Amino acid sequence: MRNLSAVYHDTNDLRLARWDVTLRRRQGGVDEGWHLQLPVESQPGVREEVHLPLTAGAVGEVPHEMRDLILAYARNAP
Repeated sequence: MRNLSAVYHDTNDLRLARWDVTLRRRQGGVDEGWHLQLPVESQPGVREEVHLPLTAGAVGEVPHEMRDLILAYARNAP
């Protein structure tokens, strides 16, 4: 048996979800770490994934590399 845990991050008003952006931190399994899925503008329904290791940030501490990528979607919302 495996113990998997995923924490999803978004703004209070769900701005990322509205733009089809997913940001999560997953513990356990072969693909544990930070996952950011961004829409590909020229290909509707297709998303690009950025992956960082768990050590890039604790729960609630979005890694700077990913923060920079979601800035256009989240704007000034925490």
